[in-house]
Amino acid sequence: MYLCFSVPIVSLGLFVAFIRYGDLPGITVFTALILNALIGFGLLWLACKAYNWVAARFGGIEVTIRDLP
Repeated sequence: MYLCFSVPIVSLGLFVAFIRYGDLPGITVFTALILNALIGFGLLWLACKAYNWVAARFGGIEVTIRDLP
């Protein structure tokens, strides 16, 4: 699910780099996608750990949803 949103953003960046410089080595594309996956999943994991820590420490995180009048 994460990659469905981040890969198009990385692809757009690679496209802009190609238009700007006229060339885009394959290693650049490969490295960009690998770093995107590693850093992205790392940050997602860290955010989940922080969310769970806050929920455990303060008795849960609740969002109240109500209808508008």
